[in-house]
Amino acid sequence: MISSFFSKTKPINYLVLVLLLLGIVVFKSFLFSYEPKETSFLIEQGLNLVLLLISFGLVVFIDSKNKLTNNNSYALLVFVLLFAFFPAVLTNHKLILSNVFVLLAYRRLISLKSMISTKAKIFDSVLWIGVAFFLFNWAFPLFILPFFGILFFQAKSFKNWMVPYIAALTLAIFYAVYLIYFQGGLMNFQWPEIEFAFNIEKYKTPQFMVPAAFLFIMGTWAVLQFFANFQSKSIKLQKPFWILILGLFASTIIALLSEISNGAEMIFMFFPLAILIGTVLERLRTFWLKELLLWIFIVAIPLVVLVL
Repeated sequence: MISSFFSKTKPINYLVLVLLLLGIVVFKSFLFSYEPKETSFLIEQGLNLVLLLISFGLVVFIDSKNKLTNNNSYALLVFVLLFAFFPAVLTNHKLILSNVFVLLAYRRLISLKSMISTKAKIFDSVLWIGVAFFLFNWAFPLFILPFFGILFFQAKSFKNWMVPYIAALTLAIFYAVYLIYFQGGLMNFQWPEIEFAFNIEKYKTPQFMVPAAFLFIMGTWAVLQFFANFQSKSIKLQKPFWILILGLFASTIIALLSEISNGAEMIFMFFPLAILIGTVLERLRTFWLKELLLWIFIVAIPLVVLVL
């Protein structure tokens, strides 16, 4: 059955998931909309698809390199299907690109567990989140992650705590150079505008409420399972999952308070949710329940969102 197919990480699994991602993009952006498409729209969607494939590749790399899940494709499947849950993401290239840089930051932060090149990894993670912040100002809650990375992995070194500030200074210098060469000088500096816009209306639509409620249940189950099985995980694996849980918390704040309220703001939750829910599915021993959950992910929720 379907759970057996995704219980492996063979090349055919990756191919199926890439085709599924392509199908979601085509269905939502082209087939489901009957309006004529301009050349600029086609180019933009093509670039978005490239960024989505890069995102998928980064998730594959982070998961397999750090052994976050046990040699299966459940987390990857969930990650791809989340784009069908919140298809407004597919047309927001800034958010997709911003999330690519956030994934690069996760890659560096989770690899801190190796205790190799710690300062470089902290520096890179702050730099990548900083780029994501310039693309989408509401990414700023994610700046907590490098500090918790230091706390979890190498808190005793005072020099490590100074690295984020050096990275922030580097970002400021890069931004100043950008203003001088492309915007006519430093006098054109503007403070980032961060608008608080909690919108209760979106929760009243089934297209948003159904997937959001389902993910809330699955995400809560995953976090509770992490704490229930905390002692069974090695120390090296506990810390990356703390990074993911904190990332999920920060991403939830972004989703609740950012000025975007069409579902695209959920994108920063995709990676931590995918890994956490993937661990739930791989540990689930009740066959029929695992099959049911996978069919809900693959068929039921996308139909509610993409067809209604």
